[in-house]
Amino acid sequence: MKPHLLVIGNPSCRRVGFWKAAAGRLGWTGVEVLRYADLLQDRADPIAPGAVVRIETAADNWDTFKLLLKHGVEPARRLGYPVLDVEAIDRLEYDRGWLIRPRQAHLGYLRLLQTLGTQMSLSGAIAMQSTEEVAVCFDKPLCQARLARQGVPIPTCLGAPKNYSEVRAMIRSERRVMVKLAHGSGAAGCVAIHYANGRARAITTVAQVTVRGESRLYHSKRPTYLADETQIALLVDRLCVEGVQAEAWLPKARWQGRNFDLRVVIIDGVPRHTVVRSSPLIFTNLTLGSGKGDLSAVVDRLGPEAWHRLRDTCALVAAAFPHSFTLG
Repeated sequence: MKPHLLVIGNPSCRRVGFWKAAAGRLGWTGVEVLRYADLLQDRADPIAPGAVVRIETAADNWDTFKLLLKHGVEPARRLGYPVLDVEAIDRLEYDRGWLIRPRQAHLGYLRLLQTLGTQMSLSGAIAMQSTEEVAVCFDKPLCQARLARQGVPIPTCLGAPKNYSEVRAMIRSERRVMVKLAHGSGAAGCVAIHYANGRARAITTVAQVTVRGESRLYHSKRPTYLADETQIALLVDRLCVEGVQAEAWLPKARWQGRNFDLRVVIIDGVPRHTVVRSSPLIFTNLTLGSGKGDLSAVVDRLGPEAWHRLRDTCALVAAAFPHSFTLG
């Protein structure tokens, strides 16, 4: 008899639906979905002893995001972060792409993961992902440090600057620096800065928009080019409040006149699925409208030796997260 399968996520999430369908094809009946809303409001039933638990994304639901912001109020206040209080969160209205206090939402998620990890341990659940490893995966500085210790090649890490003045010092020595939201995904909150001929220029996925007299930051699918260093400084200073990772901006590999990289899915320590992400722009995330390239053509161009080295690197990444059944 198969153990109880519990998926933590939102019922409307496509990935939750995919998991339920796949489990059904394998004869796994009665898959339970534990909603984030119930977890965050202490309405969830105890996790069944011995259940197999899959943690899915919480990032696909506006109501869940507001609950994560509320969950992050206490830890954010404790860390001295400029808190968005519960009353202000209740007044928020959904606005697609708006980057609303990502650090506070992340702290709320960390708090939830700690509670969830304790619950799973007490119930004897079989976790498909370690909550501690999930927390590291969603923190770029921590994740890069772990990968470096494992011997995974990474861009030169320049630290977590507190303001643009610190970033500018990095730019003058490195010439090309990438600043990323520490807890962003899908290239949200990225600023690629290039310094040449005494001037800084930037390409960013962040759009600054004034809404009802309030300056807001939005995740934009259309990168913006900034040639005014004052604008660059203002943007970076705002992102630094949320926590950022700065690293050397490495040029992407190119194929057939386009930049590309590879999105690799690792299952049980083995690279199982690879997608070529291709774009004329420096950001290749599929969420930004990038296309999918021809994997067989890329593998042929790389050659067998380089392809095997790439897969070996993926195995090193998996070894850095030994308690996570799946990784991207």
